[in-house]
Amino acid sequence: MPPGVAEVDVDGVGLHVLSGSDARGPYVVVDHESDYEKVELVVYAMFAVCFLGFVLLAAALGGYFARRVVTPISELADAVAHGRNALPSTARKDELGILARALEAHTAELRAFLDRERFFTGDVSHELRSPLTVIMGAAEIPVANAADAATRAPAERIYRAARDAAECVTVLLLLARGPELGRLAPVQVDAIAAREVERYRALVAGRPVRMQYSDGAQFSIQAPAELCAAAIGNLVRNACQYTEQGEVIVALEPGRVIVEDTGPGLPAAVRDTLVQAGSHAGVPSQGSAGTGLGLSLVMRICEYLNASLDYEERLGGGSRFTIRFADFTPS
Repeated sequence: MPPGVAEVDVDGVGLHVLSGSDARGPYVVVDHESDYEKVELVVYAMFAVCFLGFVLLAAALGGYFARRVVTPISELADAVAHGRNALPSTARKDELGILARALEAHTAELRAFLDRERFFTGDVSHELRSPLTVIMGAAEIPVANAADAATRAPAERIYRAARDAAECVTVLLLLARGPELGRLAPVQVDAIAAREVERYRALVAGRPVRMQYSDGAQFSIQAPAELCAAAIGNLVRNACQYTEQGEVIVALEPGRVIVEDTGPGLPAAVRDTLVQAGSHAGVPSQGSAGTGLGLSLVMRICEYLNASLDYEERLGGGSRFTIRFADFTPS
C-alpha cells in the first residue's frame, strides 16, 4: 500500500490502515472502524441525553414559575378587570401578596370614592330639581299674565335661568353615570342642531350679526339627546354671545357639527389647552371660551359620546369648533 492512511475492506470488515516505513523497514497499523463508531455513538447519545435533560428541566422550571408567578398574576389581573371585591393571592407572604393587598386597598378606596360621588350627584340633582321646578312654575304665571313688557321681561329671565339650571343638572347627572350608548335610541343630530340655533337666535337680535344654519347632512347617533343639545348649544350660545359683528355659522357635514363665528377668538392659554390631545384640564371661561357649562365640560360630553372637539382659528378672525362623532348613521 502507498504510505499514508487508507480505508480498506477485508472480508466485509472495514479497516483503517496506516502504512509507512522507518529505519527498520516498512510497517502498517490496522484498526477496526467499529471502535470509532462506538465512540461516535457514545458522544451522540450523550448529546441527546443532555439536550433532553435541558428540555425537561426548562419545562419543569416553566411549569413551576407559571404555577408560582404567572398564573396568580393572571388571576389577579382578571379579578381587577372584572371589579371583584375580593382579590386572590392576598394571603401570600411574598411580593405577589404585597402587590395583591395594595391593589385591593386601592380598589376599595376608588370604589368608595365613586360611590360617594354617585350618591352626591344623585342627592344634589334630586334636591335641586324640586326647587327649580317650583321656580319655573312660579315664573310662568307672570310671564303669561303680565300686562306690560316691564313685568314680563324679568319673569322671562327668571324662567330661562331656572330652565338652564335644570338642564345643567340633567347633564351633570348623565355624565356621572357610565356610558351605555349602545342601549339608547338614536337621536337626530341635525334636528338638535337646528333647534339649538333657533333657541339662541335671539342673542344676536339687534346686532349686526348674521346667523346662518346649513343642514348639509342628516345623521343620527345613539346618545342622550340632552348631552347632544348641551354640547352643540353651548358652542352656539358661546359664538352668539361674543360675536359683536359679522356672522355665526352652524353647518353639518357627515358625522360632524361645525360652529364658526367672527368673534375675538380664544385666548392663547385656552387655545393651547384645547389643542392638546386628550387633555381634560379645566378651561377658563373667558372671551369666546365663556359658556354656561364651560368648554372643559363640553369636552367631557364629547368624550362621553365617543366624539372629539377640535378647534382652529377661522380665516379672517374668529373661531371654528368641530364636533366629530365616531359612531354615526346617515339618515
